[in-house]
Amino acid sequence: MHSAAGRTAALAPWVASDHFEELGRPQRLLHGGFGLLTVGNLAKPKFWALWLAQRLGDVELPVTVSGDGGGSLVQAWASRYPDGGVGVLVWNSTLDQSKTAGCTELNRRVHLNPGLPGPHTLRLWRVDAVHGNIAAHWQGEWPTDQEWASLTAADVLPEAAPARRLGPGEQVTVDLPNPGIAFVEIRPA
Repeated sequence: MHSAAGRTAALAPWVASDHFEELGRPQRLLHGGFGLLTVGNLAKPKFWALWLAQRLGDVELPVTVSGDGGGSLVQAWASRYPDGGVGVLVWNSTLDQSKTAGCTELNRRVHLNPGLPGPHTLRLWRVDAVHGNIAAHWQGEWPTDQEWASLTAADVLPEAAPARRLGPGEQVTVDLPNPGIAFVEIRPA
């Protein structure tokens, strides 16, 4: 999405759901389908990643990413809101498909320097192995009715930490697993 921003009028995922009637029911709920939603419409991590991207403001800001993995593993997309606040989407990923289940050696600590005057409120959302990932709640083949209810209740992306006050010029630090994505929202207090 980031690489297409400003170059194309519209971009959409190929399919919304893993439910394909012509292929029949898959053997298991989390079968590796490429939809944004599972059969049964539970949000997958890529759904939540797009949900976070849509939280960006209308004015794109320049971003400098440096350090170990900066600009390759770790990338960022920043924006400004009409109220002067800033939204930053930062992600840690690799093209090495053998590491799709995660690789602790590729985890990174990200330091954001928003450089904003005055006090602000910091909010944070994450998508990784345990945040916004229905696979953290399900390992079987097909859920029972009771398990479906539990999975549906877990199908949310709450804030990863309580909102907190951010002082003038204060740096924000986010530990970002690989693969992982975080959305940092900084609004005037």
